[in-house]
Amino acid sequence: MLIQSKNSSMSYVTSLILLENSHVDYFPLLKGIDPQWINRNNFTTYEKLLRIFRGFIDQRLEQRNISTTVWSTNDFLDVLLNISEEEEEKKGDVNAILMDRNQIQHLCLDIFVSGSDSSSAVLEWAMLELIKNPETMKRAKDELAQVVGDENKTIEEEDVGRLPYLQCIVKETLRIHPPSSLLTLKAEQDVELCGYFVPKGSQVLVKYGQLVETLIFGRIL
Repeated sequence: MLIQSKNSSMSYVTSLILLENSHVDYFPLLKGIDPQWINRNNFTTYEKLLRIFRGFIDQRLEQRNISTTVWSTNDFLDVLLNISEEEEEKKGDVNAILMDRNQIQHLCLDIFVSGSDSSSAVLEWAMLELIKNPETMKRAKDELAQVVGDENKTIEEEDVGRLPYLQCIVKETLRIHPPSSLLTLKAEQDVELCGYFVPKGSQVLVKYGQLVETLIFGRIL
């Protein structure tokens, strides 16, 4: 059941990542209409994800009720649940950090979606660049073989510090293909930029990824 829930979670996150760009970003007047049904689809997907996280929380609470010593893993979810369970005792303390179950669900959702989106995007771009540059991929493989050795061995956290070339690949991927490639800005005053007049209050979309490519290659790709 847990594996099925994880697979379902990833499929819902994928549906969020693959959503097309909203016309509302370019034409704010359409915000109330939602012509592409993006907001409605997002709402449905987020509700499904929240139900999955509610299941995780229920399962963990049942485990903790059976035996706190056996099932307490002291992981991120346990820490949040500990805060929630202590809420009644701390209500009189103005400096206490209070968190209810609804907040725990939404916090887990934010972390899960954000981490999945950015990590998967960086990995896909890194693999694409390595395929386009076979010599770079060969050097990365040689470094992994030298440091890790057995290809069936799992790379541990302490191995990362001994993989400088692989670290450079990841950093270069982040530089050329930033996960958040579209910046939304608002003009605070009237300004003329590159021959274009931008009135105060205008929404300006800056494609950061293309800007980086232009600076690197000297042309717009």
